[in-house]
Order: sequence, then C-alpha cells, then structure tokens
Amino acid sequence: MSEENRLFADINSIERAAANGLPFCDTDEKTQIMRGVIHLIQKSLKELDGTGILTADRDLLTLAGPDLIIFYVYFDQTGSHMKKVTEPASASLTALSHFIGEKSAAAVLDKAGGLEAAGNISFFGIKKRIAEKSEEIKACYERLCEYTSLTADQLIERLLSEERIIPADQITDQEEQREEADTSEIALIGDQDQRELMKNTAMRLRAGEHVVFYDIKNLLHRLGALKGLPSEIKGSPQIVEDQDGQLSLFTDKDRPAACPEADLLYDAIMEIEQRAWQESLSGEISYGRALNRYFDDVRIESYIADPLEEYTPGSAQDMALAHDRYREQLRWNGEEELYTELELPLVFVLYDMERTGIYMDAIRLKKYGQQLLSHMEELEKKIYSEAGGEFNINSPKQLGEVLFDRLHLPSGKKTKTGYSTSQKVLSELAGDYPIVADVLSYRKYAKLKSTYADGLFSCVNADGRVHTTFQQTVTATGRLSSTAPNLQNIPIRLELGKQIRKVFLPASDALFLDADYSQIELRVLADMSGDKNLIEAYRSDRDIHTATASAVFHVSTDQVTPEMRRSAKAVNFGIVYGISSFGLGENLSISRKQAQEYINDYFKAYPRLHEFLDSLVTSAKENGFAVTKYGRRRPIPELSDPSYMKRQFGERVAMNAPIQGSAADIIKIAMLNVYSRLRREGLSSKLLLSVHDELLIEAKQSEREEAERILKEEMENAASLQVPLLVDLKEGNDWYSAH
Repeated sequence: MSEENRLFADINSIERAAANGLPFCDTDEKTQIMRGVIHLIQKSLKELDGTGILTADRDLLTLAGPDLIIFYVYFDQTGSHMKKVTEPASASLTALSHFIGEKSAAAVLDKAGGLEAAGNISFFGIKKRIAEKSEEIKACYERLCEYTSLTADQLIERLLSEERIIPADQITDQEEQREEADTSEIALIGDQDQRELMKNTAMRLRAGEHVVFYDIKNLLHRLGALKGLPSEIKGSPQIVEDQDGQLSLFTDKDRPAACPEADLLYDAIMEIEQRAWQESLSGEISYGRALNRYFDDVRIESYIADPLEEYTPGSAQDMALAHDRYREQLRWNGEEELYTELELPLVFVLYDMERTGIYMDAIRLKKYGQQLLSHMEELEKKIYSEAGGEFNINSPKQLGEVLFDRLHLPSGKKTKTGYSTSQKVLSELAGDYPIVADVLSYRKYAKLKSTYADGLFSCVNADGRVHTTFQQTVTATGRLSSTAPNLQNIPIRLELGKQIRKVFLPASDALFLDADYSQIELRVLADMSGDKNLIEAYRSDRDIHTATASAVFHVSTDQVTPEMRRSAKAVNFGIVYGISSFGLGENLSISRKQAQEYINDYFKAYPRLHEFLDSLVTSAKENGFAVTKYGRRRPIPELSDPSYMKRQFGERVAMNAPIQGSAADIIKIAMLNVYSRLRREGLSSKLLLSVHDELLIEAKQSEREEAERILKEEMENAASLQVPLLVDLKEGNDWYSAH
C-alpha cells in the first residue's frame, strides 16, 4: 500500500453486518470472513485517492469528507454491496436513528427543525421514547460531533487508539500464507464464508446460546430449499391421466447442489424448537417463552411495535440495536406477552402448516378449467349478440366504445384513454342492461380461470402439494394473509367460484375437518362494549340478525321477513366497520335518510354500542393508536391528517381495528392451541390452513373423533368472553364438501 493511499478497516462492524446479511444474525461471536474482507480492501483501493475507512458502521458516515473517504458496506438478501461516501451524514439524524429508527428520526427532525426540539414532537409512541432515552441520544450526538471536529489524521489516530479500526495492510499481511482470496465480483462474502457462518450459528444453537434472527420462517424455507426438501422445490407439473389426478413433476434439474452447512443449521433450529416444546410439556414454562430462551425474531418484534412501517436491517449493529429498542418498546406498550406467548411460537405453527401444504387433484383442476372456459365461451356468444358484433371483451377501450358509443348506455365517463369500464361503473348499470351483467360475469369467470384453473399449476411443489405462504407481518390489524397462492381469497359468493375447493383433497387415509367461527367480530363487539342487550341475545342463542331486525323494524321475531333479516345483517356487520348512512344506503339500495333511521334504531336497540364506539375514536385521537383486547396497537396517523376524508377514514379504523384485531388475535390463539394439542396428544392429524375465521385440518380417519373434539374445544375456548364463542364444524372428502 502506498504512502499516498491509506486504507483502514473496521473489521468488527463488517463481521456483524455479514452475519446479519444471510439474514440470521450472530451478534456475539465473530465470524471468520477474511476472504470477503480482502476482496473489499482490493475493491476499495481501486477507488481510493487519499485516506479511507472500510466500515459497516453507519456512525462513521458522519466523518466522510474530501480528506476522508468512507467505504460503507452493507448486506441484504440479494448479496453484498459497497458504497463510496464523500459527504458527511447528519450527526443529529444518525444519533436519533439508533433509538427510533431512521425513517422516524428523519420525520421527527424535519418537523422539529433540530435535535433539541425533537422531544416535543408527538408522533406515535415517539415522544415518550425520546424522553426516556434523551441522555443516551445526547451522549451519542456529542460523541459524533467530537469526532467530526477532528482532522482526518487526528481522527484516524483516535480510532486506532480505541481499536475501532486497523490498517488494511495488516489484514492482507496476515492472510498472505492462506489460500489466495477469491476476488470475483459475485459476492463480497464468498460461499465458503456463508457456509462457515451457518455452521457456527448451528453450533451456538446446539450449545443453548441465544441467537437473534430476522424472519425465522423465511430462513427455514431458504435452508429447506438448500437441503433439498420436496416441499421447497417447485415442480413442472404435467397431468398423468391414468393415475387419478396424480402429478408428474420434472424437478431434478431444479434441485440445488448439496449444502451440508444448510442441513446443519436447519436441523439445529428444528432441534431447538423440539427442545423448547419438550420444556413446555413440564408445565413450568410456556412453549413461547421456552422458544424465546433460544430465539428472537426482529421482524416480528418490529411488526408488533409498529405494524405500519416494515423494518429492514441495514447492518448487524443496526439490527442488534433495533432488537433492544423494539423489546423495550414492547415492554412499554404492554405488548411483550403478545410477542412471546403468541406471535413468536406462531412462527413455527405457520412454518409447519406451510411445509405440510395441501394436496391438489390435477384432473379435477383441468376439468374445472374446462368448465370455466365453457361458461366464458357461452357468455362471449351472448355478449356479441347483444352488442351486434364481435369485439375484444378484455379491452376496456373496445368495451367502452361498444357500451357508450354503439349502444348509448348512460353514465359513460370518458377519460384520456377512453370510457371507464371499472367494476363500479358497470355495477351501476348491470341491473338495467343484460349485456353489462354478462360482461361482469365473464370477468368473474376469466379471473377464476387465470388465477386458479391456470395459476395453481405453477404453485405445485415436488411433493404434489400446494404450499401457500402465510404472511404474519403484513396487515395492520394482526390478521394473517396468504400468498403464492392466496388461499384466503377463494371465492365464496359465486357457486362456480366456490367449486375450486373441490380440487383440494386430503390424503387417501384422511378427511378434512373445517371449523368456522360464527360471527366472531360481532361477539367480540358484544364483549368489549358490554352492551347488555347484545350480550343477552348471544347468551340466549338467538339469531342475532333476526333479533336486530325485530328491534330495527319494530316487529316481533316471527314477523321478520328474509328481506328484513338481510337488511339487519348489513347493519350488524356495517356497524363493526363504522359504516355511514351513505354506505349503508348504497349496500341496501335505500335512501340515505332511511339508512340513517336504521342506524338510529340499531343504537336504540343496543344503547351501549354508540357510547363504546365513540370512546374508541376519542381514545385513538388522544393516543394516536387503537388497541385490541389483547393489547395489540394499531397506529392511526390519519386522525391528525388535515384532509377531512382521511380523518373520517381514521375514525372508521379507530372503531374497527380493536374489534377486527381482537378477533384476529383470538384466531391466532386458537391456531396455536389446536396445533399444540394435536401434537401433545400424539396425533398425526395436521393443521393445514387458516382462512380468516376458518381453520382446516387434515385428519386421519382413525383420529377423526379426537381431532374433531380438539378443533371444536380449542377454538371455542380460545378466549373468555361475556358471550359464547361458537364454531360451525363440518367434514368432507374435499375442501368444498367440508366447508
């Protein structure tokens, strides 16, 4: 290295960032990544003209300038990256970011104008956090300012004395006797280093040491793919007509090369999970707390702390600080138990469900697609006849011209690209114009064919089963969602849409058990509001929609007509979502005045509800968030938005989030309890799916009665409410007949 160019390396920060980038994080034990570091040194020297520091510590970005180049290293799931920084980062922003996150820090400083006034900003949960950490923030800021006051030479001398950095040539000298480093551009940390990290992490786990992860479930799937598990390997399915729907999967070319270290880490994680399970059987510690002795998942922690902003670690140090910050925040917010007792153990429940998957009959799926195509072809002919000629039904431009220029239908709204043919526009016309109703039906069948009849084939794995992914950290209310494929979005209103469930079958020696909560959100509303009339209606096992219709329409229950009950049902569920008279009027096709009368009569029938819902809005405005029965918080920034429409939306969220979020928590509790009980009693029956308020089990024929009892008991006893929790339980030889 020449005298003109001096490069120093911050080894510790790079090691920690590399450990985080896999994305599992070993923050206590240094990982040997010298080959990768040498590559970084060689790469940065090519761009260096003067003095530089190679680091993954964002604090050192405040030192960048014309006399000191910072080569900032960071890692993510796409690989490793290095950025040359010549402009200093803000000391205020850097100091505050350690304690409230970079995005929140930037927003606070932008509004406050500086660090001194930051503690006066009332962002959600932030003012208190800044106050609690004011001394630490100040000390960090002063340290960074002290560094920035030094010349480059003084700073290097200071960092050397603190053993923060070492000369880069020392590193290369130490490695001269080793095998020449791989300096290819494909990775800063070579494959061998990743394997070493996996091996070291597995050793730590097996020694009973604690490890911080980011997204454990995703990591298990990635390791499972490296391990070559059939459930992780996507197939190229072809139907074999003579094997009763079996799939032929050509996957050999897709199987990854063997990776013993991935096997080692995967097995170590699952062994520790089994150890935690065994510890929980003693009764002295819960399954979740036993898991938490060995694991933490920062993605889950951050989601509970703030479900509106997804945290992505920028470095190992950042992640370690975030873990400490989020756990402290969960303690402040009273959400720590939600994390340790529910969300963390649920990671392994969901992983088991995803790994198990659900069998799909290819022959049935093919016939279903043909059935949809037949309906589409019939509708095509009918639409062409009604339109007076053929056109591309899937083209909004051509459809708009046919409907509004050729046929002169009313309400045509022309945009820059042509007439709008949105769902809303067409729905308003469908009742009066058969061609519009037929177009809407055609769209439904086309959607079913592309999404399910065609799309499901690409989702089959080498084991012949479909393995959805349950998203645990997406919705703001705590509800689970499902992707690749989305099995929570199976149509239920259109009969032909519902029939897609017929392609999903249990194993040959099993059947499906399907349990669906009965009106869980209304039951939660009754419990949380304490309304005596609503509670009594549920305790008496009366039909709640009939009881509501009787009260709203002022008739006896035996005089309630199906139309009255349908209207009362719309009011019942609408109230949960903070529906307005305008929205209810739209749903029921009645005047706004009539809809408001229904709402007024509803609140007369259940007088405590109005006061309760108002209190939810008031509380959310005061605190900036809504809270569920189990302490889960949902920030509502819209309540302080200058836009009237957004504030109205925020008020509806404030009314709905505690109800929907509490129901979501109850369903998660039920999932955990059903899974645990099946496992504890030694049954081979498996929990397969969670679809909103519904749980699906694949039960061995010999275990049917036991599995049925467990499913019903654990779901109905998942929460202690002032009203009974009831489930509708069915069984069948396919998902359709079981639902």
